[in-house]
Amino acid sequence: MKEINKKNLKKTHLFIGLEDVLIPGNAEKEINLSEVKKIIRNLIQLNEKVPEFDFFILTGLREKEALKRIRNFPFLNEVKDKIMSVTEGYIDSKEPQDKEFYLKRLNENHEFKDEYFKQTVIQGFIGKGVGREKIELIGHDVWTDGFYTTKFSNVDFALIKSSLTHLDNPLNQEIPGVVYIERTWKDFKKILLGELKKPSLEELDKYVLNYFRKHLIADELNKLKIGV
Repeated sequence: MKEINKKNLKKTHLFIGLEDVLIPGNAEKEINLSEVKKIIRNLIQLNEKVPEFDFFILTGLREKEALKRIRNFPFLNEVKDKIMSVTEGYIDSKEPQDKEFYLKRLNENHEFKDEYFKQTVIQGFIGKGVGREKIELIGHDVWTDGFYTTKFSNVDFALIKSSLTHLDNPLNQEIPGVVYIERTWKDFKKILLGELKKPSLEELDKYVLNYFRKHLIADELNKLKIGV
């Protein structure tokens, strides 16, 4: 496989989920960490070789919870400055109603993840002039990493095959047209070089629409006290 350089690099900003992408999470309890270390090592080297390239690791966990996770994986210390998590500033920037909802959920579960945080980070880079076509998000959840990304940030995304979820619940199907990858440097490199197939999101749109229809109808029936 050819080497990456400034001329052939298609994606200059790579955003990578933490849980269930680089470390174990709810969907995948065991991960081949030797391959993850290889990915991290190569991304660091690429960042040094091509200054235009940068990468970030994103988690919707609150900062102190994220730090607890990171301590369990010493190799992440090499990229500690690349890991972005929910800060007090981010929480305070929310609209009052959204902040109240977030703090309520956090009070119920200290490991509650604000998945929209990833989109906020990406949008921040777009606002600084990074072209959308230069950005890619690598995640695992068809809803928060897939649908959210198309709706709010409008950048390319790819999902890890072995840890697919829908709103953090196991998902045992692949939606046609969505880009799926293995957790390997080989596939990460293909993304950076633009060698993977172009996504077609028609089936994802249908999937989302069917989900909304199903749950909206169920909500209306429940209001009428009709069992579903």
